[in-house]
Amino acid sequence: MNFQEAAKSANHAQRNWLDEPMSMAHAKEFIEIATSMPTKQNVPVYKLIASTDKEFNTFVYNNAVDPKLIEDKDDHGKVFIRNSMVLAPLLFIYIIYKNPEHSVSTSYIGAGISSGAVALTANAKGYKTGFCTCLK
Repeated sequence: MNFQEAAKSANHAQRNWLDEPMSMAHAKEFIEIATSMPTKQNVPVYKLIASTDKEFNTFVYNNAVDPKLIEDKDDHGKVFIRNSMVLAPLLFIYIIYKNPEHSVSTSYIGAGISSGAVALTANAKGYKTGFCTCLK
């Protein structure tokens, strides 16, 4: 696949996938790409959590919600819509650092460059990707 096709593919969020383990060689490659992308002055601006653990990913799924949207009721009576992309075989979570020398937007730009590079690479290898910002 060429990069233009990979970019077009990465532009479409994937919510359905085969429930198969992720190739560990590919997972390691994606993690290396994610953590090797440039940031402003090469200062760490985020921490990356990468998980292929179904139990952990299910825990994140149960807690990655947008309380403004209505669907499932939890045990506290609140209503949420959950994002099934969080149940993917490989989940990346970017924890943004608050660095006094850099604005938070600089951190988001760094995470965006990283996640974009991973999405492009994954789609070039035939994987489908998605993004979610609903963790509250």
